[in-house]
Amino acid sequence: MKFYTYKDIELRIGSNALDNESLFNNANDDDTWFHVYSFPSAHMWINGPSPENKNTLYQIALQLKKKSKYKKMS
Repeated sequence: MKFYTYKDIELRIGSNALDNESLFNNANDDDTWFHVYSFPSAHMWINGPSPENKNTLYQIALQLKKKSKYKKMS
């Protein structure tokens, strides 16, 4: 599992299926989950609800893409 920070928001990204399962099992009810749509990929969680600022939310989601094998896809 990898940990990153974006604007003081902790991002937790699974590195494999076991990490992804661990993230699911240890998530709180108000945590926010991210996944690359329609592709097998890592899962990313942030503590608490998603940010209200759409640009911040987009930048956080982009971090998952940048850390995945799909980083070069448009």
